Amino acid sequence: MRLFWLILSTSFSTGFCRLLDPVDTSAPEFEHHEHPLSRPEGLLSEGPIETNKFYTNFLIEGQNYPAWTHPYTVWWSSVNSGMAVSQTKSTKRQIGRNDQFLFAPSRGETINLNAAEFSGKLPREGIGMKLEHADHLSVHSILHDEEDESANIRFPLALGMGFVTAIYQNLTPVIKVRKGIIHIKKDLSDPQGKYLMQLGDGSMWVMYVSIPDDHPPVSFELQSDGKSLKCSQEVNDVMIQLAGLPDDEPGDGLLGEAAFDEAAGSFITGATLDLEQTFDGDATYRIDYEISGNNRAGFPEALIFALPHQVESFTDDMAATLTELQLDSTVFGKMTGVISSHLEMYEPLDEVQSIGFSPWGDDDQLVQFDKDIVDLIVQSSLEDLENEPKIIAETNGGSNYFSFKALDKYALLAYSLKYGSQDDELAERALQVVKDRFQVFKENAQTNPFVYDSTWGGVVSISGMATDADPHADFGNSYYNDHHFHYGYLIHSAAIIGHLDPSWIDDNHDFVNIFIRDVANPSHEDPHFPVWRSFDWFTGKSWAKGLFAALDGKDEESSSEDYHFAYAMKLWGHVTGDNDMETRGNVMLALMNRALHNYILYSDDNANVPEEIARNKVCGILFDNKIEYYTYFGGNPEFIHGIHMLPITPISPYMRHPSFVEQEWNERVEQIYESLEPTSTWTSILKLNQAIFDPADSLAHFASPSFDPASLDGGLSRAWALTFAAALLHNS
Repeated sequence: MRLFWLILSTSFSTGFCRLLDPVDTSAPEFEHHEHPLSRPEGLLSEGPIETNKFYTNFLIEGQNYPAWTHPYTVWWSSVNSGMAVSQTKSTKRQIGRNDQFLFAPSRGETINLNAAEFSGKLPREGIGMKLEHADHLSVHSILHDEEDESANIRFPLALGMGFVTAIYQNLTPVIKVRKGIIHIKKDLSDPQGKYLMQLGDGSMWVMYVSIPDDHPPVSFELQSDGKSLKCSQEVNDVMIQLAGLPDDEPGDGLLGEAAFDEAAGSFITGATLDLEQTFDGDATYRIDYEISGNNRAGFPEALIFALPHQVESFTDDMAATLTELQLDSTVFGKMTGVISSHLEMYEPLDEVQSIGFSPWGDDDQLVQFDKDIVDLIVQSSLEDLENEPKIIAETNGGSNYFSFKALDKYALLAYSLKYGSQDDELAERALQVVKDRFQVFKENAQTNPFVYDSTWGGVVSISGMATDADPHADFGNSYYNDHHFHYGYLIHSAAIIGHLDPSWIDDNHDFVNIFIRDVANPSHEDPHFPVWRSFDWFTGKSWAKGLFAALDGKDEESSSEDYHFAYAMKLWGHVTGDNDMETRGNVMLALMNRALHNYILYSDDNANVPEEIARNKVCGILFDNKIEYYTYFGGNPEFIHGIHMLPITPISPYMRHPSFVEQEWNERVEQIYESLEPTSTWTSILKLNQAIFDPADSLAHFASPSFDPASLDGGLSRAWALTFAAALLHNS
């Protein structure tokens, strides 16, 4: 058991079937700029750094905001200098503001892993933090004495870890409890050290001590203040593991405690991802945990907590490892413990593989709509295409996000003309417009050009890169906010162009791939981008917040723009013949389909959020520790529901199940729609979304002689709305 941390593996898997090979490894052909936000001095990892992961708070500002490993929350305490730990019970969650807000108060410090030698010292005033092995699923945080760095506590952190593990070097461990220890019992049957604690806040915790073979025995004594346990001596390579017991755990060696007993002694040092396409065309994705040491049962396995969507899709072998132990997460429902070295999940791909560019199912099929619908598609397209100043203004405004949305709008319009109206001449004209506007970005001649950020590793808008610039310019793109939202529109428009004109692909292939690499680089062999910047393979969806300190952690407010990126990547992989990219997109979509309906889109039978919240039908913004029925741009209900709908494309009926859309319409959206002014641009989003379960009524809205084009969202043309609704009616 000597020198736990030296056993750490830093190798990275490249996956099966080449699914995780690099997209490209060449340098992006943009100017290189240093970022105005420097990397922290204690960051020991080299190369591109993750910007949207669970531990980003440890990289910026005071480094003392939390990291969420689920089910635990940890943070560098500004009061005690050690690592604070909490595990929020569902009974402690708060619901308020007319059932529009759920908050898990996870920063209420429960336990602090500290050292006697840290007493009287504060963060960056005697105590420092280093970060090592920073990856997309794990990181190591090391708290150390700034005068003697050999005196340190190492915290290996990984998503789903079953214990909070601390490895002490040349320090005297002290466990501090803010609300005091009501009762403590040492389990004499454990040969290393086990303590059951009832804390002043009513929670039950278990602590395990693991000692190297050649280390003298240690013991912990409750101090006279009733708020701390102190080790009997300075230690080296001694490991302390903490775990919260379930609310209904009596502490008599039953259920949860038994699973902790078996798993204690080994710990997770890192995690990697593998993807495999099975022989029948479906997929498994697997999180492999690097584990140091053997557990108390003698096996190199660890306790891992799985989220509900993961348990739903466990392979048969994985399901056999389930224990009866469950702990509450903050906002994801109950997590279930497994004792294993990995989590392996299965996703069927047959349905998502069949979805392409067209809403009628066959990308090359010319559909026969009613003549009046075809005439409207042509008429509305002519009106759009003849307004050249508007096209230029929309596709090159001050925001790349809105410019990309508009570009994608015209790409879908061109597709509508090609296959919906069969007016080849007008379709070619529209396609040329899209090519010309795309070329502005290819030449980097837009209002806010792209640069390569050499500090963190990514392609960003120049708008926020000056030292005195607004970090929130263009929705914070320069600080890595919303990259999957923004770049998904650009990639999708490129995929449509490539589908309509395959000869265009060669000259634009590498340029488009840069934006895929920025958001969803699958390989550490690419030296220019971190892997999986936005997508979180543990929670099954992306996180939008980048390099901004956040007390409530990462967040996402648009599930639909999240899956639009994966859909765009899938289609781009298809038109370029990159089967691996297409498959990665399919797996991401299948996984998101499952995760979103567990945590973001609330069908009537949702079991993971309280009923009061589920009645809202959508989360609004999902944070690491709260759900807020709101958006960053306002609290209007049409904003909250609509931002989880747009853009509406052929992938929408797959992601937004028709049964859910009908429930949401009947219970919330119809009333919202009827309350809006006819010219509200959100009416077009709500009504086109209706086509997923009621295409006839949706089509009638867009085909009506009284339809007002002023009601169209900036990313939606009437031609596409007519095509989409008519196609779904054709399919019904």
